[in-house]
Amino acid sequence: MLSGCLRLLLTQAEDFTVVGEGAGDVILDAARELRPDVTIVVSPALTINDVHELGALAEVTKVVLAAKGENAHRAVEAMRRGVHAILSQDGSAEDLLQVLRMVVISDMMIMPAAAALELRREPGHWHSDASQHLAAKLSARQAETMLLLAQGCSNVQIAEKLAVSDATVRSHVHQLLGRLGVRTRAQAVAVAYETGLITLLGEGSAMHT
Repeated sequence: MLSGCLRLLLTQAEDFTVVGEGAGDVILDAARELRPDVTIVVSPALTINDVHELGALAEVTKVVLAAKGENAHRAVEAMRRGVHAILSQDGSAEDLLQVLRMVVISDMMIMPAAAALELRREPGHWHSDASQHLAAKLSARQAETMLLLAQGCSNVQIAEKLAVSDATVRSHVHQLLGRLGVRTRAQAVAVAYETGLITLLGEGSAMHT
């Protein structure tokens, strides 16, 4: 569905405008010129293995990657490079449009269930020097924000849960990204999972409830 009918699908959706398309290096050149809100990448134009190219693309536009199901477990690598969302090429039209709206409007990050399962199996979920070091950099509010980002919450949802303003959440997120040394929410979540920071913060949160 995604590869054959993508343009037709998007042109029929009233809230999207297709500004260009291409393959390989053309994608990056077009994104730099057109600056779209979001770029959909479908194999074989780029695949989940092209992490360097995906990272360069993510610097100029939000990236939604349609990946083959057997590669879903590698989603964290692409997300650490800045990809906002990864979905299956076998997904429905409704799934794709919903993901696009969530990424554009709410700046949310979305990964396949298989990727999340793989992350939970990684050794990084136990305490590590890296997780302790990163946790020490975060304020209590930033730690709470990190946990909510990992749950896929938008700024509005985080504001509601923390009983603060959207502007305050944006400030927390901005400072959090700086403390973790990353550019995007997706990268923050990937780092937090890989280092075990999520587990450490989650245990600290449970102790205070």
